[in-house]
Amino acid sequence: MTEQSRLTARLRYDRTEASVSQSRAELVPVGPAWVRSAEQFYRAYFGVGAEHKDEDNLGGFLTYAHNLSDGLSFSVGVSRTLRSADATERYIASNAMPSTVANNQRWVGNPGLDPESHHQIGLTLAKVATHWNTQLDLFYDRVDDFILRDRAHGQPGILLADGTFIYRNIDAELTGGEWTDSIAFARHWRAGASLAYVYAQDRTDSTPIAQTPPLGGTVSLDYLAERWSVGTTVNWNDTQNRVDENPLTGSGLDVGPTAGWWILDIYGQAQITKFATLSLGVDNLFDRAYAYAVNRANVDPFNPGPVQVNEPGQQLWARASLDF
Repeated sequence: MTEQSRLTARLRYDRTEASVSQSRAELVPVGPAWVRSAEQFYRAYFGVGAEHKDEDNLGGFLTYAHNLSDGLSFSVGVSRTLRSADATERYIASNAMPSTVANNQRWVGNPGLDPESHHQIGLTLAKVATHWNTQLDLFYDRVDDFILRDRAHGQPGILLADGTFIYRNIDAELTGGEWTDSIAFARHWRAGASLAYVYAQDRTDSTPIAQTPPLGGTVSLDYLAERWSVGTTVNWNDTQNRVDENPLTGSGLDVGPTAGWWILDIYGQAQITKFATLSLGVDNLFDRAYAYAVNRANVDPFNPGPVQVNEPGQQLWARASLDF
């Protein structure tokens, strides 16, 4: 367009074909009377079999960027992206002993899932100067057919209500942003900070989407000499109360609300020779107990329930490197 402005557009087409061996899908594993085949699970929960599915996904984006004076720039973009269900979301079929709704450990994929359709608008504002860089990114994403890991509660399209882990399509919205900042001062000093936040909402059921991180960020300060450096970083997360913790009404994939926390790391680095560098540090200097809100939902099909484990306590580390 001009030296200061540019318009970028792109289209993307993806062809996805998904299938599973019918003989394998119909095979009933050896075991107790309650053991079922994948095909039996698919038809019991979704009314469809292990069918071949073809998807034609067309997406693209349009971005306008403009350079203002003194290193200030902004860009705004709109995009449409599609994501087809992966093999686990579509075809997993994990048997487990029948249990109560809250404790059911069955895990069944949904062969009839439609692809997620993301319609996103994003805004970026950036400043680049000799001693200062900062950038703000904001986005809003309206999602049709978001693929949600949930429990079977007799929702539309779900034929049973026994609490089995299943996947289904919902409508959702994701809103968030990220800010980063770095400034150099007094010749050898550099300070930095960052913030990130995501708001994720199930528009179909008007509930929070599980496993969404809260507001979090970092603050850092470093001293940079010619052959050595030292620094410290504070990492923190706010409390997360927007959770989906009840397996009787939702997915139960959040263990529960997560308390806010902060930890302090210190580190240093020295160039020992022309080729050798030694780095030392202490992570979580004050040995604080903390856990991320986005905990590891167990990928073991024999134990698919949510897991929240505290992060490591104080850790001392050292690293040597040789560069030729």
